Amino acid sequence: MTIDFEFLDSFERKRILLVDDDPFILGVLEKLLGLLGLETILQAGDG
Repeated sequence: MTIDFEFLDSFERKRILLVDDDPFILGVLEKLLGLLGLETILQAGDG
């Protein structure tokens, strides 16, 4: 998976959908997105 950070910086409101069931990868991506200023990260349940 790649994230184009220049693309993300071009928008005021950012929404990113992460689809991954590996908790480690999800945790790393959440940390990186948090560094970009995305403070609220929602996770979908199993339903």
